[in-house]
Amino acid sequence: MPPSFYKSLRLQMMAWLGTLLLVVFIVTGYMVYVFLRFHQESLWSMYLQDLNRQEVSNITSFLSVCERVLRTISVLNPEDESASAVVQQTLKNYIAFKEILWVDDSGKILLHQATGAPIMGNLFSVHQSLWFQTALRGERYFSSTQPAEDDGFFLLMAIPGERGEWLSG
Repeated sequence: MPPSFYKSLRLQMMAWLGTLLLVVFIVTGYMVYVFLRFHQESLWSMYLQDLNRQEVSNITSFLSVCERVLRTISVLNPEDESASAVVQQTLKNYIAFKEILWVDDSGKILLHQATGAPIMGNLFSVHQSLWFQTALRGERYFSSTQPAEDDGFFLLMAIPGERGEWLSG
């Protein structure tokens, strides 16, 4: 056979191979597209669930730190000047705390410090507030989000103290 026939056959084979690879590439791309299109909702759902788990973990960690800080303060004597200094330093170090209120079981304020306008300590009657009633039963209290004056929000948190008193932040 003449050499041009082999050259022509080689070009034809290369063209067929290139076409076959192009078809395989297009079909594979289309199958990946179809797979992702049909599974997009489940992938998005799994992504949102993962974000939700991370947010819950962050919030739980944040509340745990806040509770630990309040429990640490509750070991002190509220009538001691060092307790007041510790609370002031806590308000400076933990900007999440806007106010710390320490009350006894009758609702009498033992110690009160705030970085701005008092929220809990400015109530008409502490012993009638929901956070105080919940803490009086020996339970932790976490409020829903409350709007703040600075376009932010705040949470009320109350925990029973070490000696029968209650701390709120």
